[in-house]
Amino acid sequence: MKKFFRVLFPLLLSSLFLGGCSEQQSFLPDVFSGPTVSQDEQSSEDESSVSIYVETRADYIARIDGYERKYYVRKLSDHQLKYFSIIYDQVKNFQTNIDFGANIQADDLDLLLYLLNYDCPELIQINGDYAPKYVNEAHTIVSGVVLSASMDSEFYTAAVHKLNSTAQSIEKKLEDKTDAEREKFVYDYIFNNTVYNEVSSHAGSVYGVLVEHKGRCEGMSKAFMWMMNRLGYECICVVGKPLWQNESVFDTHCWNIVRLDDQYYHVDITADNINLTAPNNNPPTYGFYNVCDDFIYTSRTPEKIFDEMGIPECTDNTKDYHKRHRLYIPKKETEQEVKTAFYQILTDRTVNDEIHNIPIKLEDKDNYDALVEKYNQYLHDYLIEHYTEPYEYTVFSNNISQTVIVNAVLQNPPPEPSSSSDSLSSPEDSASELPQEQSSSDEETETVSAEDTVETS
Repeated sequence: MKKFFRVLFPLLLSSLFLGGCSEQQSFLPDVFSGPTVSQDEQSSEDESSVSIYVETRADYIARIDGYERKYYVRKLSDHQLKYFSIIYDQVKNFQTNIDFGANIQADDLDLLLYLLNYDCPELIQINGDYAPKYVNEAHTIVSGVVLSASMDSEFYTAAVHKLNSTAQSIEKKLEDKTDAEREKFVYDYIFNNTVYNEVSSHAGSVYGVLVEHKGRCEGMSKAFMWMMNRLGYECICVVGKPLWQNESVFDTHCWNIVRLDDQYYHVDITADNINLTAPNNNPPTYGFYNVCDDFIYTSRTPEKIFDEMGIPECTDNTKDYHKRHRLYIPKKETEQEVKTAFYQILTDRTVNDEIHNIPIKLEDKDNYDALVEKYNQYLHDYLIEHYTEPYEYTVFSNNISQTVIVNAVLQNPPPEPSSSSDSLSSPEDSASELPQEQSSSDEETETVSAEDTVETS
């Protein structure tokens, strides 16, 4: 995830002080002078008056595109929203050197720019870096900010055209589809068409993911949020500290919360496959697809800023991908029980004597570790028992979400009928129809026949 960098801005003139104004004219003052009352309405020169218009929250909201979809921006106080609207409006006009015309707390600025980055995925023209204009030596008061641009207006115009073209193509395919089909298609589209890249120019933006097809967790989460918002669903980004061994250059992680049928669910596309070094043809595990709080917070803790503003509670697990499709193994007391449950899922999901990318999630970490340790032997025994033809199987595993994917196919399969490229993955499918461009967290491939023996790992 892109990490914010607050760069120290040179101290301004000492004449600036808390509660005062800079010598530069205010960009959006609290009040605006209206027209002078006409002479016909004056009873005398001494009775002339001036109409004063005081800005309200409605005025601030009017400057912010899609305000009703911005979960955290809507929580800002009137005072905070005023300055947020100043920044937002200036960014839309490609102004990065911003003066407020008054002084505000540096902590407030940090909050506003955090939300500008994570609650406003449409602002692809900035990259999240900024330099506050401090007015005191303690660096607690600011009069403005300098933002870092990622593209100029000409580049932005072309980028928006490409983004809208991609979005419209997706929307066309999703006409008359269910909520479940829409969400899964967007998830699969981002997963299958994005190569993980932390440091590309637009890695943290919607543009980087949906147009350049490369990005990090921040960009993937913003892309999912942006696309789901376009389709009419409430969706937000959340940032936190990963509890797994993190080899990223960034020490935080970004994911989504989406609202479906009046319930909130966590969605994490990036952590679906966390160790990405090169594009490979592995399927998604759906390990963090519509999961609840109890599961997601075993792998990360949210940033304080989100905790303080309030994260939607995700208590429902009926849309958890694995539970919904009976690909979930609840906690078992013995390894034999884990093996039996594993075999049952393989049996239930075998199609035409083949096992096609079946993602299986285990509730218990010890059960998961035991399965990962023994799955070579388990699969060998299962295939020998049930089939006589030689098989090649591949197993992907993801330690973060405690999921494994099993793929077992005949070495000489019969030809498959062709399918339309415009077909839409159903919720029962475990992989999208789009080309896959990701690598696995862990992968092993073996060939099994009736005469083979496979050593356990």
